Amino acid sequence: MDLTTRAMDVTKLALDGLMQRQQAIASNTANVMTPGYQRKDIVFEDQLQEMLKKDDLKREIKAVNSAYYAHNSLDTVMPNKELKILTQNSFDGYKPEVIRDFSGVRPETGNNVNIEAEMMDMAKVGIQYNTLSTLQGKMFESLTSVIKSGG
Repeated sequence: MDLTTRAMDVTKLALDGLMQRQQAIASNTANVMTPGYQRKDIVFEDQLQEMLKKDDLKREIKAVNSAYYAHNSLDTVMPNKELKILTQNSFDGYKPEVIRDFSGVRPETGNNVNIEAEMMDMAKVGIQYNTLSTLQGKMFESLTSVIKSGG
């Protein structure tokens, strides 16, 4: 996987996480007056960071051993477990996590949604989503340009 493919994979996963976060915010705002409702959030950034670290390690191992692998087949020089690590997609298993926020509960309603904070979060997520989708669009434009020019 080259850097463009990696960037596209990461932006796609981040866009998925941001979309789920936006849905959680919409649910929070819709339930601002619901007694006992606890706000939700979606976390995924740490998981993406870990996946990137794992991918970096794979790239480093492959780069260090590339000359050796050029003359030998991977499956003849590596145990199955190590071969699996190097050949599997680093971004498999991505699943943004829904968390419940139990802080700031108002005793009179049991609800903890702060509509102003939710609106600010919605704007922030919208900006992040637009930025990443623009970046991904630029990457697709680059690929299209390369394909049209013949390589």
